[in-house]
Amino acid sequence: MRAHAPKDAVLLRLSRDLNALARKDKEACATLTHRDRYCNENTIEFSVDCRRDDTADTLKELSREAMQWIYRQLEAEYEYHTADAQLDDAIRANEYEFTESGRIV
Repeated sequence: MRAHAPKDAVLLRLSRDLNALARKDKEACATLTHRDRYCNENTIEFSVDCRRDDTADTLKELSREAMQWIYRQLEAEYEYHTADAQLDDAIRANEYEFTESGRIV
């Protein structure tokens, strides 16, 4: 993770915490099942198999945090690509022309 995202404190912390959890309970395993049209930390069901009782809740919490991190990254990327400045650049770069009603010529 340090090589991939050296400045992302949240991702580095999640990686560190998951590694610590794996060292504490080497057999910990989580299965995540999607149960809705949308996919985020609230629409996932967890099935956790571990030797230690305290591992299950921690693993679920870290998994949710990781999903939230991914969702924020996707949301930021979407906002970047749909920003007016990006759309204007794409229109110019592709030399699009439009009719008065907004259709591409």
